Amino acid sequence: MIRKANVNDFNEVYDILLMGRELHRRLNINQWTISFFTREEILAIIDKFYLYIIDYKIAGVMYINRGYDKDYNRIDDGNWLNNDSEYMVIHRVAVHEDYYGRGIATRLISFAIEEAKREGLKSIRIDTHPDNLPMQKTISKHSFKKCGIIYIDGKYERYAYEMLLK
Repeated sequence: MIRKANVNDFNEVYDILLMGRELHRRLNINQWTISFFTREEILAIIDKFYLYIIDYKIAGVMYINRGYDKDYNRIDDGNWLNNDSEYMVIHRVAVHEDYYGRGIATRLISFAIEEAKREGLKSIRIDTHPDNLPMQKTISKHSFKKCGIIYIDGKYERYAYEMLLK
């Protein structure tokens, strides 16, 4: 089951994000290790998180942003497929360590794609660190097209992907 998060889920969501950061460290991926999000930042957007639930436990989390994302204004070494503002962005996909390897991230992204289609959006975007091969593999399962390079906060390089929905 997938449901929206609320303020009561905050501690578990934040703990899972910390697990994701630790996994990145173990895999020598410099993502979420330099520019991590504060508790206050996550609390302010908790209602934009979706939770993958297994046996009443949160197994995975994903943040969905609809519409404009400032980090996607500039794209180098390529172009977006959709130059319209009608897109969804997937961010902060993380899985509880007890559920690694069970396809939770893949299911969360599939859910986001279906949500974007239901909402009539033109495309869906996602980005990841150049060294994050596990996420790149997950993204490729969904036939996203690599569009170029973006910079989070104007400085952290990420591979940018997009999928047209119409």
